[in-house]
Amino acid sequence: MPPYTLAVAYPNVSDATFNHDYYVKTHMTMVERIFGSRMIGWRTMKIVATKPSHEKPLYNVLTLIDFPDRKTCDECLADTEAELVPDIPNYSNQQPIFLIGEPFGGDVGGFGKSLWGTLGGLQPQK
Repeated sequence: MPPYTLAVAYPNVSDATFNHDYYVKTHMTMVERIFGSRMIGWRTMKIVATKPSHEKPLYNVLTLIDFPDRKTCDECLADTEAELVPDIPNYSNQQPIFLIGEPFGGDVGGFGKSLWGTLGGLQPQK
């Protein structure tokens, strides 16, 4: 079955701040420690444009975390309260929006083979 995805989106408002280095090196290391093998993997990106309007994106950072099922996703999300949520002010002055995606179509099995293979053999973070 395709993975459930937790999308964590940080608003791109005029006074938004975001420390990308801290987020990847410290915060996401905490995520890996807390979620452990319960998550399949994660990837994060700076949102740089919208199409077709090219207006300012609504979000400046988006992180996608994959889980094997909804129950595991919900359990991990509940585990964020003690350490992860209090860490947010260390890298951003914006509270993220959490979205849970339920798979319903697409070639998820071919995703890793095609996308990561195209990127020169890189593998998603785990």
